[in-house]
Amino acid sequence: KAIIEGVYKKPGANKFLASLSPFLAQNIDEPSIHRLVLNAFKSFFVRNIENYNNYKELPVNFVGSIAMYYRPVLEEAALPLDIKVGQVIKSPMEGLIKYHQNN
Repeated sequence: KAIIEGVYKKPGANKFLASLSPFLAQNIDEPSIHRLVLNAFKSFFVRNIENYNNYKELPVNFVGSIAMYYRPVLEEAALPLDIKVGQVIKSPMEGLIKYHQNN
């Protein structure tokens, strides 16, 4: 009931869902939690990446803590779909700093 309320009935569903991530990360070795995260990434790839004609040719880059902390599971989800995971950085600032240091 608390999850239904947090997602559908209260404001700030994104913050509520993000608050669950530390629990998932701490318990990622539990098969059911690993499968939950793995299937969520697979669904993301199918829904958002496979719509592009050349998705198998180019790497998919990620910005954000979820991709950073769950990178091994993210890569596991991408592998059977022939999706190449490229750069994974925690925040956009990292990429901006790197860009300006090199140019």
